[in-house]
Amino acid sequence: MVDAQQLSFSVVVTAPDGIQACRYLDAWIAELAGTPGEIIVADGSDKFIDCSSGRLHHIHCPETSVQGLMTAGAAIALGDWVLLSEDHCRPLPAIIAQYRDRIEREPLADLIAGTVDNLTSRGPWSFAIFAIGLSQFWREAHLVPDTATNANALFRRHAIAPDELTVSGGLLNLTAPRLAHSGRLAICRTAVVDHVVHLDRGNAVDFEFACTAGSINEYRALAPLSLPADIWDSIKRAIGCALIVPARVARNLRGTSQSRLALLSRVTFVCVAVAWRLVLMDTKRLWGRRQSGRVAATTSPYPPA
Repeated sequence: MVDAQQLSFSVVVTAPDGIQACRYLDAWIAELAGTPGEIIVADGSDKFIDCSSGRLHHIHCPETSVQGLMTAGAAIALGDWVLLSEDHCRPLPAIIAQYRDRIEREPLADLIAGTVDNLTSRGPWSFAIFAIGLSQFWREAHLVPDTATNANALFRRHAIAPDELTVSGGLLNLTAPRLAHSGRLAICRTAVVDHVVHLDRGNAVDFEFACTAGSINEYRALAPLSLPADIWDSIKRAIGCALIVPARVARNLRGTSQSRLALLSRVTFVCVAVAWRLVLMDTKRLWGRRQSGRVAATTSPYPPA
């Protein structure tokens, strides 16, 4: 039996807009009271003033994606377990205690997926974005996630392969799938964060597009494709965003308090708009790849006679 009381925790909070956007650091510090551990804020902003103090470690990662901030924080973590979260996520009380209890009951787990709620930002467009990205982790949905979310995920530190921390999307695209596929993923429904993002119709699409495009770019960087395969991949992703994601959200929310046509309509609107922007982005990117390929194919490596 694992003595979870002796385990240490490193809480990594990603802060692409700077530590000033981390409104819930005091709540995380309170959760770590009496527990060996640290809080690491991975700051991606241009303006950085070191705010490290006590168990708070503030690191600067300029021009780094959200996934890059995750790996940067995890790479320096000293805890037995690394808890990932985001600057806009508020930990609900006893989250560390709930994770400790789950570790004791699941000693073979190396990845524990926590759950996420939407208690504070319950506006219609905020919940639509929440449903698109996090409905399978919503505690009311009672689903069994097949992976973990960077809003609330706990990794055993020594289970993360060193090479997975050398690439920006390593934790979510390499470590999490590897651990899940090997049967080392456990679910902890009682370890909860509140996802606090206030959005309206005007900025909901921008928010979701930024999240989606960022994730796709990280994935593509891990496994570059040939041009024909890249074109087919872009088509599949646009279709998946416009059609499959709304269908999946409808399935995930079936039988919950949010299962309603109005929400599905907003989700569909956002997904179709994001899919169209992905098409435009990929058309420009693929055209650039095609043109650069033509130049490479027609340019002689030898100087003219």
